[in-house]
Amino acid sequence: MTAPDKAGRQAEVTNLLWVLRLLMVVHVLIALAQSVSAGAFLDADGGSALRLHQLTGTSVITTVSVLQVVVAILCWRRHQHSAWLALGSAGLFVAEMAQIGLGFTDQLALHVPLGASILATAVTLLFASLKHYGPPATRSGLPKQA
Repeated sequence: MTAPDKAGRQAEVTNLLWVLRLLMVVHVLIALAQSVSAGAFLDADGGSALRLHQLTGTSVITTVSVLQVVVAILCWRRHQHSAWLALGSAGLFVAEMAQIGLGFTDQLALHVPLGASILATAVTLLFASLKHYGPPATRSGLPKQA
């Protein structure tokens, strides 16, 4: 691989990581909006807050979650970040699918705490994505030589 090819590949991977981080910020903001709309519904705002909560929970956050999983897997496969971000994103997606089911079956005793856990997990993944992740290390802890 020539120097320009390597530089182009590095820029592509770095851009991919920034896309992942942007998706994670959007994910956190949507999860926060879910909490606010749920609170408005429980505070007797009624139907409009519930409709917003359902739309955001079923369509918007699901789309962002799927995109986040795909980009996290790409970042991991291209050695831009650890597999934990991909696994965490996939786990978050599964939790959100369970959250949708719990919400539509009115199991609020599970729906509300799971929602809080989803928000906490989304924030944790965002902060984990900001940590520096270098090239794979050898057993000695030193970077592998090319």
